[in-house]
Amino acid sequence: MKKKRLIVALFISVVFALLAGVLMPNSRVYRHGKIKVSIEVSVDRDSTIRTYYIPQDNLGWSENWCILTEVKSSEGIKNIDMVLPTDELYGLRLSCDDSIDKMVVKNITIDTKTEKKVLDTDTIASFDTNDMTLVKKQDSVDFLVNGYDPYIYTNEQYKVPVDTSINYRYVIMAFVFLFLFIIIYRNYQIIIDMVFGVYQARKQIKSLAVSDFKSRFSGSYLGTFWGVIQPIMTILLFWFVFQVGFKSRPMSNAPFVCWLVAGMIPWNFFSDAWLSGNSAFIGYSYIVKKVVFNIDILPIVKIIASSIMNIIYNLIIIGVYALYGRIPIIHIIDMVYFSFCLMAFALGLSMITSALNVFIRDIGQFLNIVMQFLMWLTPIMWDYHMLTGKWSWFYKLNPLFYVINGYRDALIDKKWFFTNYYGMILFWTVTVLVNIIGIKLIRKLKPHFADVL
Repeated sequence: MKKKRLIVALFISVVFALLAGVLMPNSRVYRHGKIKVSIEVSVDRDSTIRTYYIPQDNLGWSENWCILTEVKSSEGIKNIDMVLPTDELYGLRLSCDDSIDKMVVKNITIDTKTEKKVLDTDTIASFDTNDMTLVKKQDSVDFLVNGYDPYIYTNEQYKVPVDTSINYRYVIMAFVFLFLFIIIYRNYQIIIDMVFGVYQARKQIKSLAVSDFKSRFSGSYLGTFWGVIQPIMTILLFWFVFQVGFKSRPMSNAPFVCWLVAGMIPWNFFSDAWLSGNSAFIGYSYIVKKVVFNIDILPIVKIIASSIMNIIYNLIIIGVYALYGRIPIIHIIDMVYFSFCLMAFALGLSMITSALNVFIRDIGQFLNIVMQFLMWLTPIMWDYHMLTGKWSWFYKLNPLFYVINGYRDALIDKKWFFTNYYGMILFWTVTVLVNIIGIKLIRKLKPHFADVL
């Protein structure tokens, strides 16, 4: 009887999802990607080329919408490729240092997904100029610098086309949402029991979490300072390698270090939470053997202990952004939300691996390898825009992509977390499923924990 009800519920979900896709108003559109710009330029002396862009109508030039690129005179014509974090372009400006005498521009290519427009020498020669003079136009356009603020610009508009047809994403979104509802409905009792158990043991959880946090640094003179210096040194190391060593240009309209910390800090929290949560039952084996203790809360204790450290991690982010005059202020709400996302996801994974770790001690070693792969498969130290459309969808299936990219969208582009509703539904679907699996696995295996430990 239960199987028949589930089949009927799934059938209703599919029908509802299809109707949602057909009846969804065309005003609810999905914008496709970002605008890609490629510029061929050379200079007679080493210079910093500043590419300004206007992402919205009725806005002016601003340092907030600027990408810096170092160009050396010895390189000749250099091809500058960039992905603008906008799907609309209302102006493009190319600036150089006033210390050079000549800037040569060959071609400018603007790719809006469906159209790739190449601005040839005739078009570039028609650009408006400031403190620059056009002196030659053949296979390239030569500009002489004759002032303190040299740049060329155009106000031509470009837009990434939008899809106003029946959007299959709404079909998938509606189906996933209803499927998730069915899963929760079928497991509502264990979810209620878990929530009620956590509420009853809230004082124990708080006491154990604080004790666990303090024990991490017990015996050391500097205490929690080591928890702060480790991520800072890691960030400085990667900043030195990528920006100083590999000359990485500013990412997504922000200094590289701001872009980097917005990915590294959430990853550090997730990594610490899952790895510590994996040892929840082994680390508290003396408690697990007690008959009257609710051991279901032990993974939560580990996650909360890591969350205490995450507060310090997020203060590091705010400090770095404050140094660049980019204090998030109201978008701290997004940081809190995405931190909660990481807590929920890490909790589900911790419940699964910690339960298995009691019987298979190799889980911890295997998890270290998984974390190494996951770190590089998640766009933390590289921009996912580097991938072609053929592979970008695959990386977006990674739940951590939603959080890492969400941090950067909120802190750099000032986007609210609820604007990416596709990613939100996918993330919470995976997170809820992982947590339900974790709860069921613990309940099935915990009668045997005491025998093994």
